[in-house]
Amino acid sequence: MTHSLPAPIGASSAAEWLSLAAARLAAMPGDVADVLATVAMHTATLERHPDLRAPSAAALAALNPALSPLPVQQLLLAPEHQANQWLQLSALAEHHGEPVLARIIVDALAERLGEHDAGRATSSGMDDVERAELLALCFTRRGRMARVAGYLDDAQCHFDEALALTRSSWRDARLAAELGLTNLAVARGNYPQVAARCTALLAHSDAAAVLAPVHRVALYQMRAIASRKRGALIDALLDSWQAYDLLGHASAHRAELIVSMAETALECGDVVAAEAGFHNAEHEARATGAPLRVQVAAAVGTARVALVRGTRAVVLSAANDLDRLLRQPLAPRERAQALMTRAACYQFTAEPSLASAALGEARELAERHAFHDLSFGLEALRVDSAATVAAPARHPALARFGALAAMA
Repeated sequence: MTHSLPAPIGASSAAEWLSLAAARLAAMPGDVADVLATVAMHTATLERHPDLRAPSAAALAALNPALSPLPVQQLLLAPEHQANQWLQLSALAEHHGEPVLARIIVDALAERLGEHDAGRATSSGMDDVERAELLALCFTRRGRMARVAGYLDDAQCHFDEALALTRSSWRDARLAAELGLTNLAVARGNYPQVAARCTALLAHSDAAAVLAPVHRVALYQMRAIASRKRGALIDALLDSWQAYDLLGHASAHRAELIVSMAETALECGDVVAAEAGFHNAEHEARATGAPLRVQVAAAVGTARVALVRGTRAVVLSAANDLDRLLRQPLAPRERAQALMTRAACYQFTAEPSLASAALGEARELAERHAFHDLSFGLEALRVDSAATVAAPARHPALARFGALAAMA
């Protein structure tokens, strides 16, 4: 299964990334390629100067349409702060599937914040507290990128470094590190720790000042995942609906949340609710240009529902969507999940050799990246087809999915 884009570029600077990026940019939609090229060029300009300086006003104005859909991550750091502007450009590169460029931006920023020479930051007028906060934010971004790439031990080190820099001060970096460690616990499958961390952060009075709605959504979402893993499915849905109501309007983030809710409904055995959820999530993901991980999650869910329904044409349609996504440059975890589900579709269509090959690649990815919570084979994906396709007495948390069906 080949990617539709060339392999990620192994570059250590923006100038090098630009010199190697021609084929990669040519394979992208024109507007995305223009955004990434602009970001890389301005990062290359930053790399040529020893001190920290903001991107040009003209560059920010040109990139504003691409930046505006990104959620605000820092509540206390001013949007016009030059470091925040570079962090936003890094997030933009990551959003468009270019983690190497995103890391280059963060590294260039950290270098000018005095990561290896504190005098560089001091000469720019920063005091030690501001410098530590901004460096800690850089470490949290590195931690996130390492986690997404499947390098969980590296992610742990980055988040720990960020916490050490914050010195227990509850500002943006401390919250980002705490959220990062909670996400890392999800990736490691340590669900008791996930639940404990989410509950503590939601109740922590010092954290309240920096908890934006997007952060509360993330905590409710992760606690819902932990509830699902211990079989408390209704508790998971109740937390998920709280997150849904906080989001308020269609977005890539909400599409991802709906996928999780639909997965929970499927685990409850309510195929009707799950189907409504996955269809809504696919619609919202397309409408909002959601990242590949959201599209994969929705496609995997739709395929699982198709397997429960047992209609060959519907299974083949869902399998085609998975094949389309598997040609994209997916992160290791999303690729493993898509391969597992594709294997189940191959089994359904009586193609055991292809199923075995897909499972083999998924297993290799999971072992290499220590995805302990991923299991393999049909049993990992099976939902009892005798489950309630139309439950006679449904909990309100399941009945509410009917409104999603009307929105899709």
